[in-house]
Amino acid sequence: MARKFTTAALASVAVFGVLVMGTAGPAEAAKKPAKAAAPVLGTLAQIAAGKLTVKPGDTGPAITDIQVRLNNVGITTPTDGTYSSDTENALIHFQWKFFLDESGLVSRSTAKTLLAISAKGMHVPAVCKQKGKYICVDMTQKVLRVYKNRKLLKTIDARFGGPGNETHTGLFRVFEKREHDYSQLYKTPMPYSAYFDGGRALHYSMYFDAQGYNGASHGCINIGSRAEAKYVFNFVRVGTPVKVYR
Repeated sequence: MARKFTTAALASVAVFGVLVMGTAGPAEAAKKPAKAAAPVLGTLAQIAAGKLTVKPGDTGPAITDIQVRLNNVGITTPTDGTYSSDTENALIHFQWKFFLDESGLVSRSTAKTLLAISAKGMHVPAVCKQKGKYICVDMTQKVLRVYKNRKLLKTIDARFGGPGNETHTGLFRVFEKREHDYSQLYKTPMPYSAYFDGGRALHYSMYFDAQGYNGASHGCINIGSRAEAKYVFNFVRVGTPVKVYR
């Protein structure tokens, strides 16, 4: 005699069939590759205008634009179009230099500032790209660039004089070097001093090292790394041109 099935039994069979023959389980679903995010199109100007946002992990032309501009203002980052930890750290460095929120994110304020500071690209006067040694100091980008025979050797963060003690712009020459110098006027050490404009020198500043840009020199060009100040001191000779500009 044929076996009779209740409604509940038939429902159980139906569910079992779905489990056996239906959709793939979690293990099989995990094998499917995740869909790659679309590259972020656009430019830094669109971020500054509030028309575009980017975040760590993004890729595309908008990220490349940011990276190129960071390099142009003396902050090294790969120009690979990927918002990696390297780019995030470069943005934090930029934000530190220009008194922005050190988030590593490209907010509208960060975008506007980077857009303004990088407007002229790597703004280096023609005199710096001649044969020989040159120190080229960009007070807008807050960097000191070291050139030899038209080749950029190093870019270093620099700090300048405050109100009443401004660093002068112009073309100067190193006229004296003092490795272990001390300012009697301001009662402060000035290691690796290379004088180029009266009492103004390129030199290591322990205050710049400790305070960053929350302070100013008395007209000198401060270097906040002892090792980099020593590098500059050893590089220049009496007569080496120093171009200071905005």
